[in-house]
Amino acid sequence: MCASSKRKYCAECGESIVASAKYCPSCGAPQKKFEANNEYIEKDDSASERDYHRAVNEIHESKYERPPKKNNKVKGIGGWLLFYVIWMCVSLIIIVVNSGSGITNSDCDFLNEIYGGFCNGIKESISVENFMTAVRFVALIISIILILSKKKVAIKYNLFLLLAFGLWVIIDTSWVVSIIGQYDIPSNVSGSMVGEAVGSALGSVAFCCIWAPYFLKSERVKNTLTQ
Repeated sequence: MCASSKRKYCAECGESIVASAKYCPSCGAPQKKFEANNEYIEKDDSASERDYHRAVNEIHESKYERPPKKNNKVKGIGGWLLFYVIWMCVSLIIIVVNSGSGITNSDCDFLNEIYGGFCNGIKESISVENFMTAVRFVALIISIILILSKKKVAIKYNLFLLLAFGLWVIIDTSWVVSIIGQYDIPSNVSGSMVGEAVGSALGSVAFCCIWAPYFLKSERVKNTLTQ
């Protein structure tokens, strides 16, 4: 074995260097022969090549072995995923609180008298909205259970839920706006109704557009929802 091919390890930084080097090209530290447990060894002319290289390997493995990489994966029900779960829980509470706040018969009679049968026109829309609210209530509970159980299917389920919710909001808002336009309602009142409906719809669609990419790209989601 030629001298230039022999290697040793820097006693300061552990870099593999030419055995004859007096200084480490990596850290610049002056070199002695080999270091292990604060003792120096050097090649004995009587030692075999096998014993010599065994000693070198033992030095390297004992003193310069790199520690295993830490697992720095972001996972667990935390961060924005926790915020999403909290939002769903708050939505369930809001649905329950608002469940008894519908239009009463007396309110409907009043609206019919003022706006020429307007309440009769929106009854069908209100019935559909109540049904969809019940569906949304059940869907949110299922979503919470899937996420807290860390089920992998929760990713696709929530993507579908967000898409369906966004589409329903657009369809429902368009329906309500078209009904409002069919009745003789003062422009200031109808404008307020339309503005409120459209504003609510835009907020809901924006919410869906934010959270759908999150479930597609989030490292926490991919590392947590794996079962």
